[in-house]
Amino acid sequence: MTGPIEVLDTPRHECHRCGAMCQDKVIHLGAEEVAQVRQQAADLGLADPVEADRLRQEGARCVFLSPDNLCRIHALWGASAKPKVCQQAPLVALRTACEVRVGVEPGCLQTWRSWRDGPALQPDSMVLTSVPLDPAMLPLEEAVVDLLSPGTTVAQALASLAGRDAPADGGLHDGFADRLCARLRVLGLAERLRRPDTAPALRAALAPVAALLPGLHPRPWPVLVPEADAFAVEVARRTVYLRLVTGLPYPPAVAVLVLSGAVACAWATPSLEQFGPALSAWSRLVRNPANVAALLPDAASLEKLLRG
Repeated sequence: MTGPIEVLDTPRHECHRCGAMCQDKVIHLGAEEVAQVRQQAADLGLADPVEADRLRQEGARCVFLSPDNLCRIHALWGASAKPKVCQQAPLVALRTACEVRVGVEPGCLQTWRSWRDGPALQPDSMVLTSVPLDPAMLPLEEAVVDLLSPGTTVAQALASLAGRDAPADGGLHDGFADRLCARLRVLGLAERLRRPDTAPALRAALAPVAALLPGLHPRPWPVLVPEADAFAVEVARRTVYLRLVTGLPYPPAVAVLVLSGAVACAWATPSLEQFGPALSAWSRLVRNPANVAALLPDAASLEKLLRG
């Protein structure tokens, strides 16, 4: 890698072999990897493993993903035989105008298990992504990342993004819950999850949220244990820092999308064991421009959601 490497914290992660990172993910291949992958597919009796320069998916699952959610390439030839992007997962390396940012992808559905104390990952030779941002937005991006610092709660972060003081009782700021419910009810999440290009792992993780939304009304807050609340803020922080919502170049809106999802996931399934995967799945759902447009169709809708 070139340029100074910046990390939010020591990247930590432990793989639980759930296969979620091999679903609904675009994996670009280098020219030399295409031939290698085609040979591996031939050896495994798989047809057409590559579309353009990407690993092919069937039912939003990588063609090399076995029914037990393990990589066939890894199983037969080891981790070093996989495409480079797959080898480095769940690490993400982002090239900005002046640095390389490295962090753990918050969309892994098992991130909640090891984000604090899992094994430390050592960035080495990595595939870099590049997501440009208007230079005028850089100070705002930095401010949002700082706002989402450890120790901040979901309610405090949302209030700060709205320019309000968080209620002393830890609740959501004035009218936010009502406005969020109104936005979420029109999302049509259940229908979106039924689409064939939705990863099965995301569909399962978000099923409780989809079931809740049609008749959603405000519920008490806070409902999360401190560890789950802290995880929610960390997911928002990483999503902004790594610029994972590429179609929304306004950092505060990205943070609001993730934190709003945290509230919805908490209302639906507050236990950490279900909330963690649901929120990670949500953080991937909002990378789809169509879902972003449904939740925040314009700047006025963001303003109305935050401030009324």
